[in-house]
Amino acid sequence: MIEGKDDATILSLVANYYGYNDINSEELAKVKAGKINEVVSARTRIGFTTGGHTGGDVMLYCYVPFDIERLTGTVDNTEINRYMVKVLGLNIDEATNKLFVDAKAEYEKIGAEYELDLKDNDNPKAIIKKDDVKMIVNGYTNIVEVNGEEQYLNGVTVFNGEKCLCQSRLLSCLLNNITMLNK
Repeated sequence: MIEGKDDATILSLVANYYGYNDINSEELAKVKAGKINEVVSARTRIGFTTGGHTGGDVMLYCYVPFDIERLTGTVDNTEINRYMVKVLGLNIDEATNKLFVDAKAEYEKIGAEYELDLKDNDNPKAIIKKDDVKMIVNGYTNIVEVNGEEQYLNGVTVFNGEKCLCQSRLLSCLLNNITMLNK
């Protein structure tokens, strides 16, 4: 869409499609390099796992037992989550509170040092130290380093722009000096 276009046209397209009227030269360079996802990610503080997503409609088919309400028609993608929660009888708040903890608050409660490294906005890290254990929790991934050894979690660590929400099992790892998370 921007190939061969001059800067003014590109800025106009970005303003029209993304609502950004104040693109700086660094952001413009990223847009020209096909990395608009990095501009959006930095501005919204939302991490993307790929730049390949589009805003296009996607066909979704729903097969359910006869006694379950069906999801039909054109729906916003956020409605799929609400539908799944409803038909499965899930309590998302309860699950979130069970699975994730505010890293800073929880680790400081047990006397651990906590530092949030935001040098790279796309890859925030929580650095947690207690006794002889040092953990580096990488945001938006399932990777955690425990005393220099890379480990893989069953889910991602969430960063919302202010807080790092770690899996609660990391807390017990630090408490028990466990270095193998997936035994």
